[in-house]
Amino acid sequence: MTKKEKLQILLKEYSAQKSDVLREVVRSEIWETFGEMKATLITDMSGFTYITHHFGSVHYLSMIQIMEETAVHIINDHGGVVVKCEADNIFSLFDDPKDAIDAGIALNRSLVELNKTIEQQFHIAISCGIAYGEVLVLDDDIYGKSVIIASKLGEDIATSGEILVSKTCIEALNDADIFQKRAKTFLISKVETDCFYVEY
Repeated sequence: MTKKEKLQILLKEYSAQKSDVLREVVRSEIWETFGEMKATLITDMSGFTYITHHFGSVHYLSMIQIMEETAVHIINDHGGVVVKCEADNIFSLFDDPKDAIDAGIALNRSLVELNKTIEQQFHIAISCGIAYGEVLVLDDDIYGKSVIIASKLGEDIATSGEILVSKTCIEALNDADIFQKRAKTFLISKVETDCFYVEY
């Protein structure tokens, strides 16, 4: 039985319970079975609409392939695990939030150097969102509050070359001053969320 199949069974049990107390028992079992404390790094390629409009889908897909090959190597080298590549996004997990931030910095710097060697129409830029917290980890997917925050930061708020990090991620660092950063508060799904721009 896969992790996803096991989770589906437990979710059916959860929704079938007749009281909050019984639902809490199942909820606890789900988190005990699949929950892990992780830093989630989600990257998003910039310029999808413009590039696809001017150069077409095949051109953009070729850029995604180059980006994935570059990113997966760097993520692995920084102790991360790529969970999935979805469209032009990469979802990855790290035990140490510092490693996730280092990977985000290395990714952006690597792409800057790569762009110096290729035609301008193939230039790649990404934005990064990083959050830290308990995550439900399946074989090929992840769920949790920190996944949502990392996704919103990386895909919706950060712009080309930016790395946005959640407050929980900064708080989990052994030395919160190890990175140059500036604070910012955003509304994410109508919830005030404190985060930081990592300056590199």
